[in-house]
Order: sequence, then structure tokens, then C-alpha cells
Amino acid sequence: MSPNYYNQVSELARIFVHENWPEMSKMSRGQQVEILFHWLRSIFINVVWCIPLHDFCEKFFSSEEYLEYVPSQDPLTECA
Repeated sequence: MSPNYYNQVSELARIFVHENWPEMSKMSRGQQVEILFHWLRSIFINVVWCIPLHDFCEKFFSSEEYLEYVPSQDPLTECA
């Protein structure tokens, strides 16, 4: 996967995780990988992948890179 292509897919993955974290935070890692995998695959349905997309999703979560994009919790709203 070329660096530019990888960066574009990574950015989409970050946006997806950021927007869906309240629901995804309740899921197991395996479920998170599957949700991201199916979402990315639906966007790039006609793209020929240079690496397996599922491997990308597993590496994305295992690197914990996604944590930078998880919305922070406001301590006051957590108690509400």
C-alpha cells in the first residue's frame, strides 16, 4: 500500500472511530475490527486492495493509534 493511499485510509478510519466511539467503546476489539472493516469495505467497494483490508483494521487497533482520535470524556458529563 503506497504511503499516500495508506494515509487516506487511516484518516477515514480515524474519522469513523471518532464519530462512532460511544457505541464502539462497548464492543470487544474483534467487534471493533469487524465494524471498521465492513465500513471501509463498503466505501471502497470497487478498489483493488494492495494489502488485505482486514489486516489493516487489525493493525490500526493493535497499534493503539486510534486512541488519539477517541473523543475525550468530560468528567462532569460522565457522572450525569
